[in-house]
Amino acid sequence: MSAERRDGNINREEQPLVEFPALVKTVIIFLSICIAAALLFFPWYIPLGAFIIIVATLAVFMNPYVGILLFLMGALIHPAQIIGESVAELHLARNLAFLMLFAWMFHILIYRDFKMKKSAQNWIAMGFCITLLCSSFKYPSFSFSQFVELSKLFVLYFMVINLVRTPRHILIIFWFIVFLSLIAGIVGVYQYTHGIGMYSSEDGVLRITGTSLDPNDYAMHIVMVLPLILSFFLVSRNIFVRVLLVFTSILLLANIVFTFSRGGFIGLGIVAFASFVILVAQKRIKPVGIVIILIIMVMISTAIPSKYWQRMLTSFNPSEASASARLESWKAGIGMMVDHPVVGIGLGAFAYEYALRANIQTYEFKVKIPRFAHNSYIQVGAEAGVIALALFLLLIIFSFRDIFIAQKVFREKNEDNLSNLSQFLGVSMLGYAACGMFLTQAYITMFWIIVPVIVAMRSIALEHGQG
Repeated sequence: MSAERRDGNINREEQPLVEFPALVKTVIIFLSICIAAALLFFPWYIPLGAFIIIVATLAVFMNPYVGILLFLMGALIHPAQIIGESVAELHLARNLAFLMLFAWMFHILIYRDFKMKKSAQNWIAMGFCITLLCSSFKYPSFSFSQFVELSKLFVLYFMVINLVRTPRHILIIFWFIVFLSLIAGIVGVYQYTHGIGMYSSEDGVLRITGTSLDPNDYAMHIVMVLPLILSFFLVSRNIFVRVLLVFTSILLLANIVFTFSRGGFIGLGIVAFASFVILVAQKRIKPVGIVIILIIMVMISTAIPSKYWQRMLTSFNPSEASASARLESWKAGIGMMVDHPVVGIGLGAFAYEYALRANIQTYEFKVKIPRFAHNSYIQVGAEAGVIALALFLLLIIFSFRDIFIAQKVFREKNEDNLSNLSQFLGVSMLGYAACGMFLTQAYITMFWIIVPVIVAMRSIALEHGQG
């Protein structure tokens, strides 16, 4: 066979199975006609929704990376919090995730460009998903719907880990997260000024939720985003961008106060300390700067409502009612792990099991009402078993390992921006690990974004190291 023919065969093999431009145009024209006709028979918002879905699906088919950004918008903004609870039953984020997955799979089928990144986290994440599925069979009528809802996180994980292939992809994701956080911060201020949120039964304070489902979820999101904003501030040379980042930081700090989250407060303290240590090690802060920072912190603390400090102080008082109730939740959760070590008590069944134990063993529990675990690790271990807990911890441990490797390689290659971002990604993970000790947030979206991005970052760093 001639070289020319061999080359021709190779070229044909690299081409898509179907030439799509003409077909896509035909489909777009046909669907446009259908949508226009639908306006004659349905309310305007139904054709509009159909149009958005079609455009999104086509965009993801042409460039699957767009699907990640679309999913982040749906998962982090939580439309039900803005549009209203009437759309909550539509499960927009979950359905969007599967729509993106379908479009991506169709893209792979046509273009045959799928390349799985080799990483231990892939197997760990799959194992964790399987353990959650097994635990959902304990109470299938209740838990399986919980698993279906959580499955969007695993869709997100595998899309990110396989579609984030360049440093530009990483930067776009994190800049997009910062932008969405700015929107959430504005929503949070609006909620606080208009008395919108959840009232604490303990002390009667109003706790905002931002664009999240509850105050603690929102507080943990802020704790994980702030190090990324600081990283971008340090490397940016555009004065407008730096001012916008400072504004966003102030807005989010105010929001974390308005959540009145004790776990968020502790996580914020740890993130602030870790960031300070990095800045000192990088020699970005001089003694005069330290004094200025301390003065600013004192000034800010005086502007914070006294109720906030009163609530935060209860975190360190084991005799206080909420602290003792949290300890009881931990004790109950550990008991659940001991009694059900393999598949746990059932996904999402912690509150039910706690109430059952509290009512039967009245001499051990002062608080009889259903309670959450108030600890992400106990939550996973109790509901899904110790194997699931071990896999969950391994995801965190391997993430720190990958951050260290990526930061080292980028530093050796003089990729200062990526090296700096790697360090502060580590701070974000540290914030999550700290908040996880006090909050029931094992399945927060930000965690399932950052972990696969870290894996992709390590892969990109190693490719740079070999180059």
